[in-house]
Amino acid sequence: MAGQRKNVAHGSVRVEGVSVEAAGAAPLAEVLGIARAIWRETQAAEVAVADAAACERLAAALRVKYPEFSASFPVAFRWMVEMRQYDEKAFERYLRAHVKTLYQDRHEFLAAQGEYLCLLYRARHPRAGGAQLGRYRDAVAKALKEDDESFTQAREEADAEVKRLDAETDEERRQRLHAFLVRLKEARVAVLEPPGPRA
Repeated sequence: MAGQRKNVAHGSVRVEGVSVEAAGAAPLAEVLGIARAIWRETQAAEVAVADAAACERLAAALRVKYPEFSASFPVAFRWMVEMRQYDEKAFERYLRAHVKTLYQDRHEFLAAQGEYLCLLYRARHPRAGGAQLGRYRDAVAKALKEDDESFTQAREEADAEVKRLDAETDEERRQRLHAFLVRLKEARVAVLEPPGPRA
């Protein structure tokens, strides 16, 4: 319809109980404009791809500036900022064909994210055949799954460590409270019961 803006996605994407905003009600042109801005800022920063620490600082700064984009399109964001690879036509095809408002689970979300890398690969290697693209898709899916599993494992280990520390802190507080109450009782007894007669 003329004059009506096409939405890329709207609402929330549920991934393992975490709500990730999926481009809000932003029209396609707006999302592409944000991607273009991130790409320009990444190039203007002149950070070497080999400098992992500088790339991470740049990514952190851009995540603060573009939080919805970095959460909605984490793979595209990382590839732009950390790998210095972006193709606007591939990203637009990805937005039109693979972005949904609701994913069934985290694996479906990751598979959709991986499709951007496949479209980017096709744009960068136009002569790649179907078999080569299939191998690349399999490698991307495997890498994203491994990355997600290691992240999930690290998160679970961190949660377990926090619970352990909380339990230690709770036990320490209980012991301090018990010692305080014992001292308070002893002080009360000493005030209420005068010392006996001296012999």
